[in-house]
Formats: sequence, structure tokens, C-alpha cells
Amino acid sequence: DGKTHEAVSAKDGTLAVKGLKAGTKVDWEEIATIKGHYIDPEKSKGSIVVKSGENTINVNNPTLNFGMDSQASNTAGQQFINPSKGQKLVDQVMVEAHQAPANAKLRLTTDFVEFGTGKQLGEKSLKQVTEFEAKQSKFVKAINLDFDATNLHGKKGVFTNVLEYYNPSTKEWEEVARHDDLKNEAEAIQIVKPEIHTELFFYDQNNKETKLTDPLKQVKGYDRVFFKNLIAGQTYVFDLAMMNRETGKEFTDPSGKPVTGTLTVVAGKDGKVTSKINAKEYYENLAKEEAEKDKNAEADKDKDSEATDKEATTETPKVKASEPVKEDTDTENPADPTEDPTEYTPLVEVELLTGYVDVPFVTNLSAAKGKIMVAYEKLSHNDTPIAHEKDIKNEKQTGKVRNPKIGTKALVNGKTEVTTDGKVTLTDEVAFEDLTPGVEYEQKVIWIDQRTKKPVLIDGKELTSTIKFTPKESTGTVTVTIDDVAVQQLFGKDSKFSLVAFEETTSKGEKVAEHKDINDKGQTITINKPLTPATPTSYKPVGTLPQTSGELGNPFLWVAFVLAIAAVAIFVFVKKKRQDQQ
Repeated sequence: DGKTHEAVSAKDGTLAVKGLKAGTKVDWEEIATIKGHYIDPEKSKGSIVVKSGENTINVNNPTLNFGMDSQASNTAGQQFINPSKGQKLVDQVMVEAHQAPANAKLRLTTDFVEFGTGKQLGEKSLKQVTEFEAKQSKFVKAINLDFDATNLHGKKGVFTNVLEYYNPSTKEWEEVARHDDLKNEAEAIQIVKPEIHTELFFYDQNNKETKLTDPLKQVKGYDRVFFKNLIAGQTYVFDLAMMNRETGKEFTDPSGKPVTGTLTVVAGKDGKVTSKINAKEYYENLAKEEAEKDKNAEADKDKDSEATDKEATTETPKVKASEPVKEDTDTENPADPTEDPTEYTPLVEVELLTGYVDVPFVTNLSAAKGKIMVAYEKLSHNDTPIAHEKDIKNEKQTGKVRNPKIGTKALVNGKTEVTTDGKVTLTDEVAFEDLTPGVEYEQKVIWIDQRTKKPVLIDGKELTSTIKFTPKESTGTVTVTIDDVAVQQLFGKDSKFSLVAFEETTSKGEKVAEHKDINDKGQTITINKPLTPATPTSYKPVGTLPQTSGELGNPFLWVAFVLAIAAVAIFVFVKKKRQDQQ
């Protein structure tokens, strides 16, 4: 009749044509379909000529049929990442339109959740919604995710995907494929758990490793950082901070500058690797161990379950419905004419490395005698701390600055006091403690006049001596001797004087210990000036006649005379000695 009619077919796609005269031509076209089906342009139009009896139009309603698979990794093709920010992940979703209209409008909802539980990873949802058109019957759609894995050490994530088709007939989105296995290893990303432990060393003056160092202005050393579970080829930064054990605060040099060290390494290229293991193998074994622990724990739990069940109430708790989560949606622009890839990017195997690196440092420890230093170490990746070693009581992280001390015993001719105006031998026996065995030192002695508190000058030169010695033990003694010291010129107008030995112990010209106390008796010697005997006057006995026999007189008189003079001299000397002692 030249008119257009709309009708709805049966569920099987058949439509009965009734009430028309035989021979009438009927053109038909499918304009809408039902959920789960789509209109096939090649089979959605036709015509029939009405015949007598039953006339039926058969409309082909193809069923939507999509296949979906996926593979996750980072942009380098690795399924193992560090617990740091800036992790570039990509979920490659393979879509196959087995039965679907050309240029079908699709929507892909992707989420990254905790492996096995489906719980949210991090502080916010990682769900993404992407719309696009299917330009090919088979293609791989890459969904990128900039993931912050900070503080997620040892966690494991998995991608889930839901594919929807926009049905223009129903004007609704219809789910056509789902890939949400929470234990799908192909979609899993393992976050590794790096570990570090440290051991502090100094270099002594012979460049030998030591845990004890002299208090020098320039001390070199290193912190040996033992690492585990670093990803081969990744770049890491090791940062050293030295702490003062006594205060628990940052250690600083005399200028207030902290003692630090930094080392950037590429794992496997820098440092020393002591072992390596395939990351997949390592975490599979770890998962088996954890499963065995859980199994044993569950068995123990079952033993007490009956008693627990008897005490448990039968009341069903009321659960409040949660608020719907608002999702962030990323809607892509329609794909460009270039074809999408049809295969996954190959995965790259990952090796986990164990080994160590040495983080160097240089500092001034001249004012740190007796201090204990503790090395704190931090490991970072992508400017994110991922491991640290901070134990103020850990002896391996500890190094100590020696506190060298010296004491002396000064002697003149082997005594502390002598009487002479001739030449003497000065010795200073220096007792030392807390020096570094095997290191050469210089021991210097300067003799100081106690009257002037200035160095003694003989013929315009300071009275001093220096020897070199290498101790075999940290404690011991060394003697510094000066022979043939003419002391006559040192008396001046005094009848005696005292000298004090000042000592300095140095290493390569740098002072490490000294002993300078002008009032220390152990450092002091005394020299007394001898008394000069009185000159005898000429003596002529009264009444004695000149001798003619050639002899000089009666010998007994001469003997008596000499004895008298000696007695006087002894008396004067003894009296003077007593006065000096008093």
C-alpha cells in the first residue's frame, strides 16, 4: 500500500506477514536489535512477494561474540618492579571480535588491584575507563599506568579487564567479555623487596682497612653496603649519613659539616655481585613457602575451631551498603588509521642480584677523639627511599676514633736531679696508649726552661730531638735521648735550674697526642751548679828559721795544713747542701 510499517520479530528472528494481497512486494529492513546481538548490514535487508498462505520474513540477528586476553608488564617488558614512584606499567589487552559489527564502539574498564584479594593498591583507585572503536577484528590495546609503588615492598598486583559494547539499538553499554582472574600470573606485577646491611671501615695511614682511626684532619673510609634483591640493570643511589652514637644525632666535623657519602650504581654493572637468581623462580619458591606456612597455620586453627564455634553467636551482623565509588575515566580519542598491533610485546626475564658496593667518604676527625661513629645507609630508586639500615647500636655499622695519650718520665744522666756544670745526657721516656699498630709516628721532645717557660736555647738553637717509631701494639714506650748537652751556659746567675720535657706525637706531620705541663714533676729534671772551693792564703810559721838542707820544711806541718783546708771545705759544702734541701 506504499506505507511504512514497524513490527517486532519473534525471539527467533521470524516475522509473519499477514493481511496483504498475493503478489504484493514487501521490502524490509532491520532497524533495531535486542541486547547481545547486532545488525549485520549484509543480512539486515531484503524483500518478499506475498503468496497465498503463510508468509514469513526471517531476520538474521547475529550474537555478539568477543574474545579477550591480556598481558601486563612495565614498559621494559618486565613483570618485576621496585617499590618506588614512577613505575611505568602497561596492560596489553588483546581483543578478538569473532562476531561483531565493523567499527564497533567499545569501552574497556581496567583496574590494578592486589593479587589474590582484589583490594585496592595504594591510597586511590587505579581504575581506568577507555573508549575506542574496533578497526580490526583482532588487535592489542595498550593501557598505560603511571604507578606509585612506594612502601608496597613485596606486594603483588594484578590487572583486571571488563570489555563493553555500545549497542546503538538499545543505546546501552553491554558487557561482552571479562578478564578478572585475581590470580592470573600473566597479568601480575611483582613488587620486589630490596634489603641492605652495612659495615663501616676507615683507612689507616698505610691505606689498610680498620675499624679504629687516629684523630686526623683528613680521614678516608667507606661504608660497605651489602644488598639483596636489586633488579639487574636498574639504577640505584646509596646515601651515607654518619651519626654520633653518644648523642644519636648527625655527626659533624669541626666546621659543622656533616659526614656524608653518595654512590650511584647500575645493578650488575657496578659494585660486586656475589649471586643472582631468576626473579620468577625466586618468588615462586617464596610463594610455596608462604603457602606451606599458611597450611600449617590453618591446621592449627582447625584444632581449636570446635570450641570457638560453640562460643560464637549465630546473629548475622548487619552490613551497611557502601557508597558507590566515583571512577576516574580516561576516554581516548578515536584510533588513528594506523593498525593496532596484533601480538604482545615479548616479556623480558628479570634477575635479582645479591652483592655489595662501597660508599666512600672523607672527613676531618681531628676533634673527634674517642668518639664512636655509626653509618646510616639509605637505598633509593627514582628518588624514592626503598631500603635503609639505621641501627645506632649495630657494631658492624660502627667505627671508633682513637684517643691517643702519652705520659713521660724525664731524666738527666739517669736521675731526676744532678749537680754539674759539664755535659749531660737528657732522656725522655714516653709512654703511649691507643696508637695504631704498624703505623709510623714521630715522637718529638722540646726541652723548656721552667724559669722562662720558653724553649731552651743552646748556641742559638732549640734543645729538641725527634725520633720515628712504629709500634707493634697500641700501647708501649719509646725513649728520646739527647747526648752531650753543655749546661754551664744555662745557669746564668742562678745556682740551679729546672728543665721540663714537652712531647708531641705526630703522624706524617699531623699531631695526634701531646703532653705539655710546665708543672708536671714527671716531665721535670733539675741541675745544680757545683760550689767553687775557697783559694788558700800563703802561710809562714812564726819563729821558723830558713832551711839550708834543700827541703821545704817539716813535712808534718804541710800534712796538717792540707787536712785543715779539706775539713773547712767539707764543712762549707755540707752546710750549703742542707740549706738547699731546706
